[in-house]
Amino acid sequence: MRGNYEEFVEVAGTISSDRNILVSSEVGGTVTSLLVQEGQTVSAGQILLTTDDQIILKSIDELESAFNLAKTVYEKRKSLWDQNIGSEIEYLTAKNNMENLELRLNTTRSQWAKTQLRAPISGIVDEVITKKGEMAAPGMPLLRVVNLNEVKIECDVSEAYVGKLKRGDKVQVTFPSIGMETAATIRSVGQVINPGNRTFSVEVTLSNADGVLKPNLLGYVKIREFMEADQVVIPTKYVQNGVEGPYVLTVKDGVITKNNIKRGRSHNGL
Repeated sequence: MRGNYEEFVEVAGTISSDRNILVSSEVGGTVTSLLVQEGQTVSAGQILLTTDDQIILKSIDELESAFNLAKTVYEKRKSLWDQNIGSEIEYLTAKNNMENLELRLNTTRSQWAKTQLRAPISGIVDEVITKKGEMAAPGMPLLRVVNLNEVKIECDVSEAYVGKLKRGDKVQVTFPSIGMETAATIRSVGQVINPGNRTFSVEVTLSNADGVLKPNLLGYVKIREFMEADQVVIPTKYVQNGVEGPYVLTVKDGVITKNNIKRGRSHNGL
């Protein structure tokens, strides 16, 4: 049979996602409200939970009052200074006081905004780790938000295949546990050999709009590492060895013919 002769290497890998995020708070405090549930769809920027903000709100009220007073004093001092009334030091002191209070007020408002924990990406709340009333420490994971519309499978390939794979190559990926096979594309090829197992990493992207592919799902990536076009490809079990070299027998119109051949590469019984 004439066609393309191909050789493949199959390697195992697991599904992961770059958009699998543990969300933590930047500030400490008691969780005062939990606004989402596991399995809920959220949008980027949506508030997920809040922590105690009473002390910060009191500070904001005090700073707003002080700032409004300082602004009034500054405006009066400026009006007088524009009329060459009063001293320059009084004018500059009033201006500096107002600007410092404005800076402190903006900083405190930024701190208050951090008591509202927002979704970093659009996706699904996969896990709620905390509860209302619990203490949230800075950097402590509180929720997990995932978006699995696009996932990747990462695998380690023997250094014997260095230079044979490149970004953009097409591959076949199978997932035996869910009976699925799909075409995919190599997104990246590692440039460093792992000295521990003499492999380099290959990353393949997969569309996952239906969400059937889950993180840590085991899959097998079938990568074509050699191809020669327009060849006669036959099963190796039909190749015989004779005095003059390898040959195959063919039958046409009931007549058996011996055909000497030049044997090329062999892979997986072909």
